[in-house]
Amino acid sequence: MTQEHLYSDLTYKIIGAAMTVHSTLGPGHPEEIYQKALEFEFQAHKIPFESQKAVSILYKGNQVGLRYLDFLVEDKIIVEVKSVGQIDLLHEWQVLSYFAATPYEVALLINFGKPKLEYKRMLPSKKILQHRRNNKFTADKVD
Repeated sequence: MTQEHLYSDLTYKIIGAAMTVHSTLGPGHPEEIYQKALEFEFQAHKIPFESQKAVSILYKGNQVGLRYLDFLVEDKIIVEVKSVGQIDLLHEWQVLSYFAATPYEVALLINFGKPKLEYKRMLPSKKILQHRRNNKFTADKVD
């Protein structure tokens, strides 16, 4: 399976859950409201997830901080929730930084802030993949 199609069935389920949340609540709420509603949808559809998954940020082998993924679904897909007028490069860079700190290969950036749900399926950049190979990358995940 090519990376473009990796976990496509699962991403389809996640997007479907997000569409249900968006059509029920509409735009304009803070991110936390959509995150909580997505938790209910994931549970209703028996989609395993971790909310606010902590991951270590390492610098030269030393932990220098923690980041929190909005969701990690089935220990495979990062889900980043936004409620903004427009997804911009800063939001995409945030997801790329998650790829740099974790071994996960697929992310969904989901924006509830517009009248129509907006989402973007993202993959690690070639530079991040090369960095992982060069450093025999294994994530230092925090439980």
